[in-house]
Amino acid sequence: MSITFIYFLLLLSYKCVAHRCCFSENTLTALGQAIHDIRMMKEDVGWDLEDLEAAVEAAEERDTDSDDGDTEDEVESTRPGQL
Repeated sequence: MSITFIYFLLLLSYKCVAHRCCFSENTLTALGQAIHDIRMMKEDVGWDLEDLEAAVEAAEERDTDSDDGDTEDEVESTRPGQL
């Protein structure tokens, strides 16, 4: 889970608590139902998400297909020590 998503959830939770005193229970229920019913498709975002996903998958595939010959011991020895 990205830190941006966590911040978004925290902000949304804060806003819900802060506005609870200003709106009736019926209004908040209707708003919750309207938000629940929203269905967004990737193309609705306005970014080229299909191409971005393909690029990430290709990069991950290159990383897993790496044939550099390093063993786990060699990789461990190149990492900085713990403080």
